[in-house]
Parts: sequence; structure tokens; C-alpha cells
Amino acid sequence: MKRILFILLLFIPLYLSGQVISSTVSYATGPRTYLDVINDGNTKGWYIAEVGDLTKDGTDSVSVWADHLGSGRNLLAADNTKAQPIWITDYLDFNGAESTMKTGAYTFAQPVMIYMVLKQVTYTFSPPDYLFDGIVAGKTRIYQYEITPAIVASADTPSDGNSDLALDTWGILRALYNGASSKLQINTETAVTGNFGSDYAGGFTIGSYGDTPATRNADIQVREIILRNKADAEADQTLILNYLNTKYSVY
Repeated sequence: MKRILFILLLFIPLYLSGQVISSTVSYATGPRTYLDVINDGNTKGWYIAEVGDLTKDGTDSVSVWADHLGSGRNLLAADNTKAQPIWITDYLDFNGAESTMKTGAYTFAQPVMIYMVLKQVTYTFSPPDYLFDGIVAGKTRIYQYEITPAIVASADTPSDGNSDLALDTWGILRALYNGASSKLQINTETAVTGNFGSDYAGGFTIGSYGDTPATRNADIQVREIILRNKADAEADQTLILNYLNTKYSVY
């Protein structure tokens, strides 16, 4: 009886806050919990910097960052320790020199929505460093541009700059690539909106331009990434934002 009461007391606050979770899917490492909206069939990848999702060596160099939902669309580093980010407690450190990770190619066309908990450590804009990109160079991307710490989103049409992600500060990034209805937003600050273009992502690259070999590597730290093949309704965006902020106390 005490155990049942404890479970109910744990569940009720999550339910009332809109953060309804489920743990019905089993993995090789055991059951996982997640927001129902993330498991609605529109998530192409969910990456959490926790040990159970990482393949790393004794120096914490990460070669595989597995999709938390078990899709197999894992982020892979090149077979070269210099290209591998370093795991540090609850984030991956991309050093701005060579470290980057990339999925294989898959169907990932607009609308595309990307959520990311990250920190810009340093800033380069000539040429700009890329926080992320599609599977090939210059498709669905965010890069550093012109005035520190401004970032720009583009799917072949650059957005206006967004300066709300201060250097050396954790933030929650939301980027919607949906033609003329696109937006780039940090935390709950005012979004940059407009037409960011119509290019397809076709996969995902984190920490660099989508070239092979990688170039324009960004000096960033990343805790969590959610890749969605849907223009999420504002209510669902709020659910995901609240989940990430509650977890990491970003703002």
C-alpha cells in the first residue's frame, strides 16, 4: 500500500503539470521514461548525454551517441579519437577543432523541429562555426554569424540573427524549419521568425558543417537533442520546453 501511494504521489504532480510520462517501452538496458509527445511517431532522434546511451572509451571519448528511443538513427563520430567529443558528467564537449558526430541518411524533410540544450563556449564567424547541420553541407543548419553571440538558422535562406544565447551559458534552443513559417528561439525569449528556406535535412550533424570530412567545427557543449519531423503545436512545444528546463534548470 505504501508503495502504491508513493507512485501515485510521484505521478500526480507530473500529470497536473502536463508532463505525462510513460515507461511502457523496454530496451536492452531496461525501461525508459519519456514525454508522450516525444514518442508520438514524429521523433527522428532523441539524444541524452547519459552513460546508458553512450559508447565511450576509458578517456570518455564518445564514438556512439545512441537514439534514446532505440530507432538506430545513432550519432556516430569518425573512427578517429580526435573527432570524438568528450563526455563530462551530463554533457558532451565538442572542442571546436575536430570533434563532430553524424547520423546516417534518412527521410528528414520539412517541417523539421529541433530542440537542444547547449552552451556556446567560444565564437567564430569568419567563416562561421556550425552548431549543427543536415546530413550534407548547408541544408538545415544553425551557425554563428557577425555579432557575438548571434546565431542564424537557415535552410538555404538565412534568418535574422538571434543573440539570446549568451556565451558560456546554458540555453534551450528551438528551431523550426517550415518554409515561411520558420522560427528560431532561445528559452522563452522572443523568437526570430520568417522564411528560412525549404532545403531538407536528410539526417543530422552536430558540432560542424555537414561536410565529410567535417569543417567549421563549433566549440559547444550539449546535454540533450530532440529531432522532430513535425511543426509542433505551441502546447507541445511548451511541454517539451518545460521538461528540458525542469531537468536542467536552464532559466
